[in-house]
Formats: sequence, structure tokens, C-alpha cells
Amino acid sequence: MRIRGLQQSDTVYTVLLFLFSAVIGGLGWSGNPALHFLALLYPFVYMLAHRRLDTLSAGFYYAASTWPVIPGAQSFFQTGRHLGTPIVIWLVLAALGSLPWIGSRLPRSILIILSPDMDACACRHG
Repeated sequence: MRIRGLQQSDTVYTVLLFLFSAVIGGLGWSGNPALHFLALLYPFVYMLAHRRLDTLSAGFYYAASTWPVIPGAQSFFQTGRHLGTPIVIWLVLAALGSLPWIGSRLPRSILIILSPDMDACACRHG
């Protein structure tokens, strides 16, 4: 596999895919309106997945994009310094959001059309 002319192993490619997914998820949903367009890049990143393992990048994207749930749940449930419940809620939310991407056997082009991420854009900021 080639990235910018360098021969890379599948593991390095997968790690870079995970890292890029987390960065665009975190920045795209950071609350800065100038960066919201980054959230729309994930379907294109997903298309770069070569192996089934690479589809786990959805988990990194959703975990990075939904991290504000932790302080929100901590405040709502008034857990104080205990982060157990907010972290469980965050992990469940990230897992449920990424399941259609990870578990789908549909072709990638159909999955992108049916993307739950596009609905999230309208719901979170609409």
C-alpha cells in the first residue's frame, strides 16, 4: 500500500485511518461552526477502508465526535467526581452510532447514501 510515495504496512495504514477518523470527528463536532464541514468527510474516509478491520474507524469517529456527552451526562445525573455512568453512556452512544458502518454488508456507496451521520448533522445543529 502506498501513502505519499512511501511503502506502508497494513497496520500503519489502519492506524492512520483510525487517527484521521478521530481527528475529523472531534474537530467536526467541536462546536466551532467553521469546522462543521469536517464531519461530512467521514464517509469519504470510510471509503478508504481496505480491510474489515479498517471499518472500525467508525468507532473512533463517533467516540471523538460524541465526547461532550461525558460532561453533559455528569452534570445531568449529578455524578460528582464519579465518571462511571457518563463514560458508559458515551461508549454505548459511540458504539450504537458506529454499528451501521462496522456491521453493514452493503456496498460502501449504498452505505454512504444511507449514512446516519447526515441525519445527525440536521438533528444536532438544526
